[in-house]
Amino acid sequence: MDYVPTTEPGRRMPHQWLTPDRSTFDVIGEWFTPLTLDPRHWKQQAAASWPLHIEPLTSEYTDRSDLGPRGAVLIRPRGRPLVRPTTLPSPGPS
Repeated sequence: MDYVPTTEPGRRMPHQWLTPDRSTFDVIGEWFTPLTLDPRHWKQQAAASWPLHIEPLTSEYTDRSDLGPRGAVLIRPRGRPLVRPTTLPSPGPS
């Protein structure tokens, strides 16, 4: 059997360096963590009503994971992806 890293929901989050001294495993904790190329977009729309620990990804990682520029991987506290939206919907009328 060969291990193929994937961010598919239900699998174990694969290791990826986010900076030279910080990896995806370093940012997973006792909270839900969206990993995204565009953290500002997620903070403005999702974090207003959810306590999230949002972490930026590199474009290399989002390309390899097929997420796109506004996509994300929402990681559960135990390190497993919960969902992989390829874009965050725009907020509706209040």
